[in-house]
Amino acid sequence: MIQIRTAILLVFFLLELPYVYPQSKKMEDNTTTIDVRQEALSKKLELSDLKKSNHELAFRFWGHGQAVDITADSTRIIGTVTNYIYHQKKSADHRTDTLFNKAPLSPDQAKTAYELFLNLKLLNIPAGEKIKGWSKGADGITYIIEQADKGIYSTKSYWTPSIQHGLPEARAISDFVNNLSDTLKLEETFKSFKNNLPHKGCYHTGGLALMCYVSNSFWAGYSASTKLPYGFYTGYNAGYIGGTKVNMGASLQYNFSRNGFYHLNTALAKSKIFYDKANLTDYIVYRYQKRKINIRNANEKFENHQLVYRLQLRNNFNVGAGIDYLRNEGNVSAIYLSASKGLTKLNINTAISASFFEGQTNYKIDLSKSIYFNSRFFVKGLSLGVSYEDFMRYRDMYFNLALLL
Repeated sequence: MIQIRTAILLVFFLLELPYVYPQSKKMEDNTTTIDVRQEALSKKLELSDLKKSNHELAFRFWGHGQAVDITADSTRIIGTVTNYIYHQKKSADHRTDTLFNKAPLSPDQAKTAYELFLNLKLLNIPAGEKIKGWSKGADGITYIIEQADKGIYSTKSYWTPSIQHGLPEARAISDFVNNLSDTLKLEETFKSFKNNLPHKGCYHTGGLALMCYVSNSFWAGYSASTKLPYGFYTGYNAGYIGGTKVNMGASLQYNFSRNGFYHLNTALAKSKIFYDKANLTDYIVYRYQKRKINIRNANEKFENHQLVYRLQLRNNFNVGAGIDYLRNEGNVSAIYLSASKGLTKLNINTAISASFFEGQTNYKIDLSKSIYFNSRFFVKGLSLGVSYEDFMRYRDMYFNLALLL
């Protein structure tokens, strides 16, 4: 009797076992080798493991910074879009954070996406690496499609189907990607996700392209000249204030001596007015200067108003032109020209500017060097600068030492 009861309990235990411990699924033929990095990303994004799915049918599409999940059972079809991106504090900082959000699909969107998956007949299309003539490369985009039912699991990757000319499988994958993107408005969804991210550091979606924001920066330090030995130098550059793009900067330099002479130099700049490209950016600068200096044993006061339009061209080469309005005992104006060149690898910048007055040319030569610290430091770096100026035959050498915060 005890043996019969034990046998009955064993039968019930074996019948219930699949519901307690999901059965391992059969891997479909022509599938891609499972990528451990993809599995790790799924866990970071808090996505379910489709190899353990109990749904009648489940699909997952991996695209450009997005994962689309569709699950179907006898009573309902549901879907979710997960947007994700990798963030680095600096381009040279290899430590990354994975930022993501999830957005549920409407019932109609989920149903339409489900029908697109079915119409693709994915089980009949092998992985790209197993299709004769399907090429691979370092750049481009790789789409991954996972599929699971209660018995079979498959994962298949397709590198840039849009350039696989003459392959009917590539055309089918491309049509599916385009239709899914249009139906779910995937590009708009990802753009909205990106626009709400903090505007600092660098972002990428796993490819070669890296988008970096110019971080807001503040600097402050000591400034002096051979004739005005005391002073300070400070400034602030802002790419964004909150969520608003401003692309503005301001600086203030003040030098003075104990006998009442001084030089005030302020500037306000606005960049990316008409051009915002990698090899062409423009900006406008207004500069105001006020001086009390000793020229030829006479105390003189001057005021300068300069308005300059500049272009930043390839290889960090800048050119500018504008007007220089000078007030002393009388008012005179001049053509103002400038040029500068940045040496990126050395973090060195050289510049020259000149104002061409009638019978007099004022000019200034600048040389600056930036030293950047480890990104974990509160102080980002150090800026060193030296400049020589000839202003109305008053010649002086300036020195700046500032902390970048």
